[in-house]
Order: sequence, then C-alpha cells, then structure tokens
Amino acid sequence: MASTAIMTMQRGERMHAKRSRPLRRCVRARLSLSSVALKLGVKEAGLARETMFLALAFGAFKIIPNVCKKAYQTYDAKWASVLRAEHEKWSDEVPYADSLFGVLEKPLQAGLAVAASARFLRYTGISKVAYSLLMDTLGCLIMDTYLVRLGYLACFVWLALRGKTAIMNRATRKVLRKFKTYSDRRTAAQAVKNVGTVATFIIGVIAAISLSDILNVSISRAWAGLGFTGVAAGLAAKDTAANIIGGLLINLTKPFEVSQYISIGNVMGEVLEIGSMRTRIMTAKDRYEVVVPNSHFLNSVVTNLSTLPAQNLEAEFGVSGANLEKMPIVCKKIYHMLLRHPSVDSDGLEPYCNVGDISLFCPVITLRCILKRPCKTPAVYARTREEILFRVRDILQEENVDFVYPRARP
Repeated sequence: MASTAIMTMQRGERMHAKRSRPLRRCVRARLSLSSVALKLGVKEAGLARETMFLALAFGAFKIIPNVCKKAYQTYDAKWASVLRAEHEKWSDEVPYADSLFGVLEKPLQAGLAVAASARFLRYTGISKVAYSLLMDTLGCLIMDTYLVRLGYLACFVWLALRGKTAIMNRATRKVLRKFKTYSDRRTAAQAVKNVGTVATFIIGVIAAISLSDILNVSISRAWAGLGFTGVAAGLAAKDTAANIIGGLLINLTKPFEVSQYISIGNVMGEVLEIGSMRTRIMTAKDRYEVVVPNSHFLNSVVTNLSTLPAQNLEAEFGVSGANLEKMPIVCKKIYHMLLRHPSVDSDGLEPYCNVGDISLFCPVITLRCILKRPCKTPAVYARTREEILFRVRDILQEENVDFVYPRARP
C-alpha cells in the first residue's frame, strides 16, 4: 500500500516534469531574446548618441564663423561705438580679423574638429585597427598615443599666434595715429615689431615645454643627449637672447632713434633700422651699410651725435714766416669772425685763435670753437667747418698772408 502510493507520487512528479519542460524552454528562449534585444538596444543607443554628437559637431563647425561674426557685429554696434564716442583712444574701428571673435574663429573650429575626429575614430574601431597596423600589437591609436593632446597643443599655439598678430596690428595702428613725423612713426612701429618678436619667442618656449611634457621627454636630458650640438645651440640661444634683450632696452631707454647719427666703436653713421636682434647703420664716410648686433650696445659706449649740445671745431694751418708781424692782427680778425658766426656758440667756451707754434719752417695758427646744436649730422658739421675755414682763408688773403701747408684735425 505504501509502496504503491510512493510509486504513484513518483509517476506524478515525472509527468509534471515532462509537462513543465517545454515551459522552461520557452522561458529560457524568451530570456535569451530579451538579453539580445537589450544588447542591440544599447549598441543602437550608442550609435545614435555618437551619430548625434558628430552631427552636432559638424553643425557647430559650420555655424561657428556666423556666430563669431554676429557677436562681433553686436559688440561693435552696442559697445564699441559708445566707447569710440566717449574716448579718443577707441576712435579706430577694429577689423573683424583683429577682434577677439575673429581670433577665436579658426582655432575653435580646429579644436572641435580634433575632438570630433578622436571620438569618431575611437568609437568606430578605426583607431584600434590603425594602431595594430602601425605598432603590430593591440591598442588604440587615440588612447595609446599623443595625437589628441598634440592636436590641442597645435590649436593653442595657433590661437596664441593669431592673438599676438591681432594685438600687434592694433598697437601699430595706434602708434601710427599718435605720432606725426615719419621718424617717430618708424621708430614706434619698429618697437612694436620687436615686442611681437619677443612674444613669438615666448610662445615658442611655452610650446616646446608643453610638447616635452606631452611626450614625457626631459629637457635637461635632451640637452645632455645632444652633447656638443646642445652646447653650441645653448651658446647660440644665449647670444640670441642677449640680442633680443639689447633691442628691447634700446627701444625702452631710447639712447638713439632711427635717422639719428651715432658713433659706437669705430663705426659712425646714420641709424637706418633698430631691429629685434640687430641694428643697421649707414656709415657717414664710405656710405656702407653696417649691421651691429644689439648685444654690442649693452657693453659699448654709444655717442649720439644728433643730440650733442655742442661740437668742437679745431684747426691748425701753417702760414708764411715772411709776415710774422701780421700774425696778431690775423688772429684777432679770425677771433672776431668766430664770435660773430651764427653757428659758433660763444656763450659757453669762448673761441680763440692764436699762434700755436713757430717752427723752423713756418708759424702755425691754431683756432678752436664750439659749434651750436644745429649741427646734428656730419654733413651739417662738415659744411659749417668748411664755411669757417673759407672765411679764415679770406682773412689771410686780405692781409696778404700766404699758406705754407695746412694741417687739420677733426
């Protein structure tokens, strides 16, 4: 009886298991289909998200120029016109290319293109395929290399250079409007150019440091690895920095300006250009163009002949000894001529003319005077000296005194 009941129960369980087996299979099938659908949904959602991002990036890339120009027009209409009306220094209208919005336009587009390209290559798997082809191993070209950061660094350098150019253009327009004479405008424009050169150098240094940080390269180790080349480059960089600093100091302290006559060492002439690293001078005697490094002005004595309050004029000439008794009269007439001459400064050191020597050959008359400030150039000085010497000759001819041989010193 008991065994019959047990067998009946087992038979019922087997029949229930046989009946429920298709149901379990159906549940498993439904669960597997649900998981596949979920995975497909996630993938489709990711694809939709990336597609939307690329579409938005492309749209932003296309509308960035229009947005920047619209913002520039709005700013110019509402704010810049008011500032130009109230302040004279805002009197010039800034072109779009030199404005903040014009500077930002292209670098923003480039940065957006770098970000969108990196995301597209990483999501589609092209980056992994390219990395495996190039490196012969598994990896991601975007994640395992420095392309994205290098792209952002290039965009930053481009933005900095565009900003520097815009600022230099605006500064040049302001200084050209401020100064009236050609020499002042030329000097101011050259100073702005030198500042721009220094700014470019600073941007280059920052970019080099950032590049070494991205590539994990130690600058000190790089210089040490270069050896002799590094030493030579270091010395060249030292000279370059000294020349740039010299150019900045010349433009700040203004010991001389363009079109003035200076004397440095054995070079004397007119300043043609004050560059960021060198200065061009046209020699007064031979009319040669000489290029002097700006660092040379830091350690040398520079004489600005155009700003001297006075200039010396000295001359010696021999006369015939047959008329020795007329020498006091001749010297007195020359002295009064120097006092009355408009180019001679008689308020300072009094001019003089006397017999400086009586040699075996002839008496020597010596004259000395101080010329006034109008002698700003060697040409004016030479003409003034020539005029005074010709008047001395006329006085000697009036007294019937003959020259024996002239001796003159500048």
